[in-house]
Amino acid sequence: MESRYSIKDLEQLSGIKAHTLRAWEQRHKLINPKRTSTNIRFYGDDDLRTILNAS
Repeated sequence: MESRYSIKDLEQLSGIKAHTLRAWEQRHKLINPKRTSTNIRFYGDDDLRTILNAS
């Protein structure tokens, strides 16, 4: 089963600020988070790998 990470989790694991991660999502389509029913972003293992490789 794939892990689920919040944007805060990714920020702590990668050292990249949340606003930068959101910019990468919107401008570069680098990551594509899924959303909960209340529209909160969550990220998977593939997103984490992509972020770590890009940083």
